[in-house]
Amino acid sequence: MSIGTLLLPFRKIRQKRWTLFVLVSLISFGFVQYYRSGTPWPIEYIETRWRESGAYEHRMPWVPTSQKQSQIKVYIVEEHHEVIPFWVDIVKAFGGRKATLVHVDAHSDLDYPEVVPNFPLGRAPQNDAELAAMMQANDQFIQSAIISQLINTTYVIYPPWAANETGIYQASLGLTTNNGRNQVCLCFHDQLEFCQTRNRQSPLNTSQIKSDQCEQKWTYNHLELQSEKAPGVMKFNEQWSIKSSKLNPLILDIDEDYFGVHLPVRNLTDVHLTISQIKMLDDLIQYTFCPASSDLELVIDRWFAGVTQRARELCFKQTKFHPRITKPNHCSKQMFQYIHNELKEHSSTWLCDVDVKEASFNLTEILTSSELHPEKLHALEKVGLCLTMAWSTHLYEPGMKLCLGHNWPGNSLVEEHIPDMDELFSLATNLTTIMLALPQTPDIVTICRSTRDGYTPRWLQSLIEHIVLGLVKRVFNATQEAIYYSPQLAGGSSGWEQRFNTQPG
Repeated sequence: MSIGTLLLPFRKIRQKRWTLFVLVSLISFGFVQYYRSGTPWPIEYIETRWRESGAYEHRMPWVPTSQKQSQIKVYIVEEHHEVIPFWVDIVKAFGGRKATLVHVDAHSDLDYPEVVPNFPLGRAPQNDAELAAMMQANDQFIQSAIISQLINTTYVIYPPWAANETGIYQASLGLTTNNGRNQVCLCFHDQLEFCQTRNRQSPLNTSQIKSDQCEQKWTYNHLELQSEKAPGVMKFNEQWSIKSSKLNPLILDIDEDYFGVHLPVRNLTDVHLTISQIKMLDDLIQYTFCPASSDLELVIDRWFAGVTQRARELCFKQTKFHPRITKPNHCSKQMFQYIHNELKEHSSTWLCDVDVKEASFNLTEILTSSELHPEKLHALEKVGLCLTMAWSTHLYEPGMKLCLGHNWPGNSLVEEHIPDMDELFSLATNLTTIMLALPQTPDIVTICRSTRDGYTPRWLQSLIEHIVLGLVKRVFNATQEAIYYSPQLAGGSSGWEQRFNTQPG
């Protein structure tokens, strides 16, 4: 079935085009007012204009017929595989009946999980070890959920700016053997001859295998749609519209990188730090720091910020007669003493199995280098140090790194896109129409920040989350009390960009 045929139901709703135009215009205008004035969320203004327009005689499109507060739960996590425990719980609450997933994201997140010990193949996880085995990476959690019988149908919805292929298919996941090792394979039902699996020599790519080499086990429906067309498919398509159901859970999952992607390493290259300099410091950080608990992420980051501030104060000063920045000779000695004392004091909880004196010397050498002027040190402070990945990741070995995420210029499969404010609010309008197209209030909403792993623009993250939560509250009548902030969020509930404005602990 072609996409053109699939979207025929749009022709049946011409009478609603004016209404939709008014909705989009008013929401967009409201967002602009919000940005310009700094006033609270503008939904109240939009509702007033809707009533004045007469477009809806009886009620606003997002106001429930019942004024009773929704029982919906909203969970905010840092990295996307951290949603798995909440999905497991909601499926259990529905007696194990599989869910429909609406996944709003700039990326499909459909990489293959590894078949590791304790992975619950073909059934829901029964204990913590099986749950942990599903949480392998930020782009493998959806297929983990399908294999573990949590998901029946997925709607992956992309923003207009993302150059992703769209389509609708039925498929099966299964198992194949590669060099004596089981791994996940995928077969599309309209391609009978071949299936695909991970290429072991090039893990970012797939290999084609014959269909009889993939033991197909777990069938599911999968739709990949652009955000402008998704509401029509979800609401009106005869075959693929989402039906209201009290028997099967509906999950709405939103990645904040739907609004844009920024590679954090640019914060350093923009002040003329070279990639080799950045990698040298990053390698040293990863070699040195192995925190004993997740709460030490912010503690070590704050310490690093203090070190860069001290380096700026001790190593650079501007005299009356010498307007150029100069470097006192005693700087390196004082910096080494400070770094060494701190690392020695916290070696049992902060550090890997390293020589403290050697690690202190190497850090001092880099941070007092004549090539690191104050602007570069300030950029390093802003980027900061963070965990290498989510603490709950399967078989995670605790470590710290420069907080640059997984994507570097010239070595990334991720499309970078920085929205201006007009586009940001246009994307929020698209998200509104997606929410309104759902036939019922979702049984759970999961929201992923994607800042530690280097996707969502960090300076926009707080505004993006404010917009998303504002829509969830109004469209689904959710309460502030229903919002759960994971204790593992990078930078805490306020976010990474705001981490220095909040108290530690």
